Amino acid sequence: DAQPTAVFAGSVQKSEDYAAFYPYSSVKSLGSGKVHFTLPAIQTYVADDFAANMSPMVGRLTEGRLSFKNLCGIFVLNLMGEGKVSSITFKGYDASGNPMPVSGDALVNYTYSSAPSLNLDDAEGYSVTLDCGNGVSLNSDKPTPFHILLPPGEYHSFALNIGMTDGRVMKQKGTRLMLVERSLRTRSAA
Repeated sequence: DAQPTAVFAGSVQKSEDYAAFYPYSSVKSLGSGKVHFTLPAIQTYVADDFAANMSPMVGRLTEGRLSFKNLCGIFVLNLMGEGKVSSITFKGYDASGNPMPVSGDALVNYTYSSAPSLNLDDAEGYSVTLDCGNGVSLNSDKPTPFHILLPPGEYHSFALNIGMTDGRVMKQKGTRLMLVERSLRTRSAA
């Protein structure tokens, strides 16, 4: 728990390939060098981080080591103000203004050479919602960070619907290119 490495004891049979996926509960099928899984459309808020089981990773055995690689990037939205946030819904758009898939059916080839590439060609989820439970209080003096896991890509614009516990919904738009890179944090303020 909360450690960067783990040691497993046992023996390994000779094989052409070994791979692992986290979280396994999201896997639909695994084999032939590919993992089909589901990127969640609803993520759970955790203060100063993202929730467990939300960040998919794939690992491949090379030279006796199983190294996991993150598949998504982290969009960090810093909000200031008053009130309590109940949810944040993100929608991203490409250069032509078309919505980009950010949740649903996904595929990764685990026979990558340097870094895995996430494929969302069959995904139909064009939004992802961060569920803030009973609400997260904002502060007028200090930003509150909200972490949303997103597929890597160039988001030429994006829309946010920020739901408040009192029923209000704030709509924000990002109109500058936002590059989300695998395993990195991308910060924004609204």
